[in-house]
Amino acid sequence: MDDLLRAQAERTPDRRALVGPALDGTPATRTFAQLDADTDALARLLLARGVRAEHLCALALPRVTEAVTALFAVLRAGGAYLPLDLDHPDTRLADLLDDARPAVLVTTREVLARLPERPAATVVLLDDPATAAELAALPAGPVTDDERGGPIDPAQAAYVIHTSGSTGRPKGVVLAHAGLANLAHDHLTREFATVLAATGEPRLKALHTASFSFDSSWEQLLWLLGGHELHLLGADDRRDAEAVVAYVRAAGIHALDVTPSYAAQLLDSGLLTGRHRPAVLLLGGEALPETLWTELRAEPGVTVLNYYGPTEFTVDALVADLAETATPAVGRPLTGGRAYVLDGLLRPVPDGAPGELYLAGVQLARGYLGRPGLTAGRFVADPFGEPGSRMYRTGDLVRRRPDGALDYLGRADGQVKIRGYRIELGEIEAELAALPEIAQSAVVVHRGTVDRIVAHLVPAAPGGPDLAEVRERLAARLPEYMVPSAFTVLDALPLTVNGKLDRTALPEDALDFAGAAGSRAAETPTETLLCSLYAEVLGLPGPVGAEDDFFRLGGDSISSIRLIGAARAEGLALSPRDVFERRTPAALAGLADTRETAAARPELPELPAATEAERAAVRAAAPHLEIEEVWPVSPLQEGLLFEADYDDGAVDVYTARDVITLDRRLPLDVLRAAVAAVLDAHPNLRAGFLPTGPDRPVQFVPRAVDVPLTELDLSGLTEQQFAERMAEVVEREAATRFDLAAPPLLRLLSVLAPDGGQRILITNHALLWDGWSSGLFLQEVLGRCAGLPTLEPALPYREFLRWLGARDTEAGTIAWQQALAGLDEPTLLAPGARERAGLLPQSVTARLSRELTGEIKEFARTHALTLNTVLSGSWALLLAGLTNRQDVVFGATVSGRPAELPGIDGTIGMFLNTVPVRAELDPAESVAAFLTRHQTEQAALLPHHQTGLGAIQRGTGFGRLFDTLQVLRNTPADEAARADLRERLGVREVEDVDAAHFPLIFITNPGEALTFEWKYRPDVFDRTEIEQHAQRLILLLAQLTADPDRPVRALDVLTAGERELLGEWAETGRELPPVSVAELLAERAASVPEETALVFGAESWSYAELDARVDRLARLFAARGPVGSRWWPWGCRVRWTWWRRCSRCCAAGRRTCRSNSTTPPSVWRSWSRTPRPWCW
Repeated sequence: MDDLLRAQAERTPDRRALVGPALDGTPATRTFAQLDADTDALARLLLARGVRAEHLCALALPRVTEAVTALFAVLRAGGAYLPLDLDHPDTRLADLLDDARPAVLVTTREVLARLPERPAATVVLLDDPATAAELAALPAGPVTDDERGGPIDPAQAAYVIHTSGSTGRPKGVVLAHAGLANLAHDHLTREFATVLAATGEPRLKALHTASFSFDSSWEQLLWLLGGHELHLLGADDRRDAEAVVAYVRAAGIHALDVTPSYAAQLLDSGLLTGRHRPAVLLLGGEALPETLWTELRAEPGVTVLNYYGPTEFTVDALVADLAETATPAVGRPLTGGRAYVLDGLLRPVPDGAPGELYLAGVQLARGYLGRPGLTAGRFVADPFGEPGSRMYRTGDLVRRRPDGALDYLGRADGQVKIRGYRIELGEIEAELAALPEIAQSAVVVHRGTVDRIVAHLVPAAPGGPDLAEVRERLAARLPEYMVPSAFTVLDALPLTVNGKLDRTALPEDALDFAGAAGSRAAETPTETLLCSLYAEVLGLPGPVGAEDDFFRLGGDSISSIRLIGAARAEGLALSPRDVFERRTPAALAGLADTRETAAARPELPELPAATEAERAAVRAAAPHLEIEEVWPVSPLQEGLLFEADYDDGAVDVYTARDVITLDRRLPLDVLRAAVAAVLDAHPNLRAGFLPTGPDRPVQFVPRAVDVPLTELDLSGLTEQQFAERMAEVVEREAATRFDLAAPPLLRLLSVLAPDGGQRILITNHALLWDGWSSGLFLQEVLGRCAGLPTLEPALPYREFLRWLGARDTEAGTIAWQQALAGLDEPTLLAPGARERAGLLPQSVTARLSRELTGEIKEFARTHALTLNTVLSGSWALLLAGLTNRQDVVFGATVSGRPAELPGIDGTIGMFLNTVPVRAELDPAESVAAFLTRHQTEQAALLPHHQTGLGAIQRGTGFGRLFDTLQVLRNTPADEAARADLRERLGVREVEDVDAAHFPLIFITNPGEALTFEWKYRPDVFDRTEIEQHAQRLILLLAQLTADPDRPVRALDVLTAGERELLGEWAETGRELPPVSVAELLAERAASVPEETALVFGAESWSYAELDARVDRLARLFAARGPVGSRWWPWGCRVRWTWWRRCSRCCAAGRRTCRSNSTTPPSVWRSWSRTPRPWCW
């Protein structure tokens, strides 16, 4: 494919190749020479970022000309691209990235900010000025094989497209360069050549309207590779049928490629009625209805081709020319392809008979990304091809006509197509299964005026689920086209006589479209009109309310186009964006009003004024400072102050530090000015503290402070000497205490390194800020040093303190007393340890594999659990084993940032709180059930996370509830800002060391591979012990993800070494003679023939009698056939005969399986098939 673009640029360098919007919003036009040069430059940049053969490069870009360049650049660099549809929910984009694990992500700042987690891939931001400068500085000229590390192999991966998966997990299809090249050869030499001959035009204009995440996007790119002019339609216009038709007429477009559903909308909007009409329509993605087929065949001067092809066969496998047949067909194979119509035994069926379609040939995909089992099940051996060749089982039912063309008959499984999108209904059912309020579900498609996905639900509890909430939660996980538009709530799913789901018995009426609860009637003429149009377009039998949501009523992107057309016909000027953003008749009727008002900030009381005694105490403690304000402290600050006041002047374990590594040197005056500006913007960072004020602990804010900033020149040392000295410096800084009443409680040290770079050591007391705020502080300071635009003013920290003052502290205390009621003792892993040791902690780090991390995340998603719930519950299980308790308590840090305060995420300060987590274990409960209950119990306490730990512990009567702490670390992930800092300041690494006090802290660092960090007090634990705890937790996580139904008591936390030691202790086994049951019976009869062997009621047999009867019947059995591994089922009432028959089977060398008179007939039938009985 790269050769085709290069060759076309050499043939027609100055010919216009690409027209469309640019990334900066302006119209763009690129010639073939410019497009080729752009592709070379970006390919070189991707090579510099590490893209190589078989490396995936994700493209998360809007519909701009740069997206086309990026696609070809990945191919030119030798990599494979993964297109991401920006219309998908943010969580789905993150899931696709997690599944594919690309090496590089090409995107923009805005898109990157949408992702829930920072991707592990190297990020290239096309809208970053630094990227533009780097591209401009790269050498010109064609990318060579030497730069790529070799020529591109046709078998190399070219791209990966995700399709819906029946298990609930989308599957990535890996396509090769060879398949794309064959597709291009077929289209350019056959279909497109035929169109050119029919039109008499030497060069055509083609319109690109498909999403790049849809494989048919290549159908339109092939026009460009053939030397034609490609017009890229913007994101909004491509969804607007009237806008498409207008563009076709204005630009003189000759060729379009759309789905049949969209083609019908375009025809209704006048596509073929104007003075200019396209010469060719390429259709595909879904079955073409007979009415549309007939309508298009009747249009003179228009070539219409109907393509069929699954993603697994590189876009197109079959093609039918509508002019050649009067009824719908999917046609014949493309060049280099083979189509088999086979029965269940892979035998060809006669013409006219239905069979399953299998595809083979050069366009066959390599398989599913990271899914070898699924690949083996769908890509099977081709018995009709060369040895080793494969074919793809499509799941589509077809029949062959006498002329060789194929008719499409439907699906053989649960896959459906709606508006060209391939959908596995099982994926939707899997998402529903993850919702705790849903016990069972069945998802079907109702065909009609509007094809609808309908979900039939059985609630997990009486009262039924909130359908609007169910839809919203699905919309956050699934693409818009996969979200059910209607629901029914059933007492139970209908079953067949065999106990299987009876889909034909599911109701087709009484659908609930999850509209707005209590939606009002229309009040204005415009609302009335829109309500009527909603019902008409969606084919709804009843009235629509003014507050009903178009998409909850069953609407989708195609029906929204019909709504727009109908509204415009009535004189209402609407756009697709309006429908997607406003959704309801009331909102659409009031376009002049703002879509919604910003959430009002809650009314908060003023902070309590400091008493005169408190002000006097502050003046006495800091007589040289001008004090602006005196504030109360937060709950965690109060706890830290308590610890600081009673640590006997030893090392302050609440001293935190960050070490920033730069590859160049930053002037001290620049750094000093930046820190001063940040402290000026955030007054709470200037605060000092009085642990024991006259009435309460307080913090005081001086008007100004001087930040200690010193410099240490170690540039003359060797690298080894520098590393050793740097470690000493960091340890010394950590051991140097702050005077809490002498702000600021931070200091900076600049260290000049031998490599010409610099280390900046920032040391602060934990009273000032938490881990999230640490990242914000560094970004803001370094951003100011780099001259980046300053951030919007953050919400002042004092507003948070005001919010705390409005809390009902008594309600929180009562809630925690109830949550901890019945607790008989604290959970102390080291009960004899001193509470305050004054020692710096040591740490052990364990990095999980990507595979186990993926399994943990998938487990959490499948069971509707948060990652923190899985980690917290796993630690509870391990702690229970370590302490031999079934009721354990440990600490957890909570973010403490109230969502009701807008802008709180950007505030720097101490928001964290430490709260108890209690876990009561039921040994018989499954792991999944325990974690679900654990999450529910912890969620109930969310409103009370601001209650101070001291108050909670006083309420329980225990001075100390726990000595271990679990932390899920989160830091702000602004990759764009970090990229700027790397470019402008040379920031290469930021190492942060949190403060620690508890004897053992279990910290999780999220990412593509989870990292566990165990901070421990060396006076309490030794390193080996902590390493064993780490191994145990990883073993535990592997077990619960592999078998969620396993009872809690069946979990095993023994390490390999411990198991080996137990094996040595238990080495008391002895060899047993090889002897059968029949031989044991015979030996017993020989030794004690007259002893009673069997008693049943009034009857009894001696061993001799039993043995004789067994011998007689065993000879009879042996006469029925050869001995050996044969199964002999037998059934009778429970009496002495059953034991006798069993013994005789054993004596005859048979295997047995028993039933009784109550065994269901279905079980008897199953036994007759497996294990293949020899005799009954």
